[in-house]
Amino acid sequence: MGGYETRSGKSGSIRFVPFAILTIFILLDGLPGLGGWVAHLELGLFLIPLFYIGLHAENDFTPVAVLVLGVLCDVLGDAPIGFWGVLFCVMYVLAVSQKQILQNADWGAYWTSFIVLVAATYLVGYLIALMRSDMQVAAGLYFVSAMVTGLVFPFIYYPLNWIQADDGAGFSFRGDD
Repeated sequence: MGGYETRSGKSGSIRFVPFAILTIFILLDGLPGLGGWVAHLELGLFLIPLFYIGLHAENDFTPVAVLVLGVLCDVLGDAPIGFWGVLFCVMYVLAVSQKQILQNADWGAYWTSFIVLVAATYLVGYLIALMRSDMQVAAGLYFVSAMVTGLVFPFIYYPLNWIQADDGAGFSFRGDD
């Protein structure tokens, strides 16, 4: 499982880069939306670093941090408390379940896995919203948001992978860097 080792010869602070990027995306998501149809999209860009964290983190504190960041997303995004917290936990657990499968996979498998997991996470979110009287979610637009999030995956995940690489020598599309 050497491809998922978070310990490196670099400074220990490099391990917090995915959490910092996750927090930045949460803060950006809390900003007032853009005008037009884009305002109705629920992009989950914060799910990409969360997927990375699920695949690479080996700290016992990680699930607690994931839940806390999910609740922060709820507070900043005016969602019911616990909505994104639950979805963050779902995505994290699903990502952790992919560690063994993706250990020696190429980049396409990572991307496909993320798209499937983000669709499952959005489905859970949609089902939660259906059960709540205080939430209204347009199904089509919600799942378009999931797929747009999936399409953005390589632009966020692979730079994270490159930053975390032990040798720092360069960028590769191979998933086991």
